[in-house]
Amino acid sequence: MQQIIEVEHCGNDHLEPIHSICENPIHGFPKPKSGGLWTSPIDSEYSWRKWCLSEDFNVWQLEKSFRLKVDTSRLLIIDSLDDLIRKMVHPHIMELGQYGLFCINWGRLAKMYDGIWLTVRGMMETCCSYPYSLHCWDCETVFLFNEKPIIEVLTSIN
Repeated sequence: MQQIIEVEHCGNDHLEPIHSICENPIHGFPKPKSGGLWTSPIDSEYSWRKWCLSEDFNVWQLEKSFRLKVDTSRLLIIDSLDDLIRKMVHPHIMELGQYGLFCINWGRLAKMYDGIWLTVRGMMETCCSYPYSLHCWDCETVFLFNEKPIIEVLTSIN
């Protein structure tokens, strides 16, 4: 289902080329080593901007930001723990690996989707779930693997 949402990227005031995500999984850590573009929906009750302000974390990076309009039709949407199990574990995108720790096959994921949208509910249900979790995803996130979902780059908001 196509939906257009507006997201914000903090830390830069313009879009740079989105580098491919590092395909090597990090056992026990649900983020790639590098690549992609981290954003948050601007209307989220728990956006990256709001999280940084509430935690007094890297507030300086909020001085530079820009917004994007994004098509969600090819994003993997995780809105619950059930979504994580159904959409990542069963298709073997997330598997238990070394030492009984999970890992995400980023190469497989990037072939199937253009990004991930972890909703607030999805974040709350998967941040401490066991054995599969998305801990360290601190806010509602739209993580883009490439530029395909970007409909429009909007001007800096600062």
